[in-house]
Amino acid sequence: RTERIRAESEVERLTVDLERVRESARATFGTDDENEIARLIEAARARNADAIAEFESLIRDLQTRLEALGGGR
Repeated sequence: RTERIRAESEVERLTVDLERVRESARATFGTDDENEIARLIEAARARNADAIAEFESLIRDLQTRLEALGGGR
């Protein structure tokens, strides 16, 4: 009986925690659907990778220009 009461209390606590996390996800991501959140995260990673590649390209271009001007020491 004691174990059952503990288990029920734990289920209630976890249910409240789950709803709190879902509310946070909806506020942050606009959804609490795990697959949609995963898709949003992957899209953000892809945008970050593109931005990094573009930045690296700009840096290489600047280095090339500096070297052409004699500033690459």
